Amino acid sequence: MKYLILAAMLFALITITGCPSEGSAPKSAVKIPESQVNRTHMETAASFATRICNKWNDGVFEPISPVAATSQLISALPPERQKSMFEEQILPEYGEFKRLFYKETYIANGNHIFRFRGDFEKGGPEVRVTITPMGLVGGFWIRPWNEELE
Repeated sequence: MKYLILAAMLFALITITGCPSEGSAPKSAVKIPESQVNRTHMETAASFATRICNKWNDGVFEPISPVAATSQLISALPPERQKSMFEEQILPEYGEFKRLFYKETYIANGNHIFRFRGDFEKGGPEVRVTITPMGLVGGFWIRPWNEELE
């Protein structure tokens, strides 16, 4: 049941943010060699994910800054949705967030898709952050880890 709820929430988030349907990677996604990864975008992605997950651990659910993210993501993740996703899905499934480990980057339609392996109390889900060509966070997911981009 919890996977069904998580899938529904991810589908809603993905639909609203204009990312590929059902969290799958676009067929046009191409893996970027590590030497060609935009380090600024990677740091933006890691910082965003770490900051929001640490805030959630502390029980803080705030509007996402328009300086950091697209209006679509801001609309998709209001504080109430962040709180319900964290308390009803992420916390029971994975526990509290500890840290991230960078895994790989893909590019699709000009967007950089950064995949991190999350280190949580109860597991290691994927933490995925999409950065637009303008350097804004356009998508954010916490989902079960899969070795291949889906």
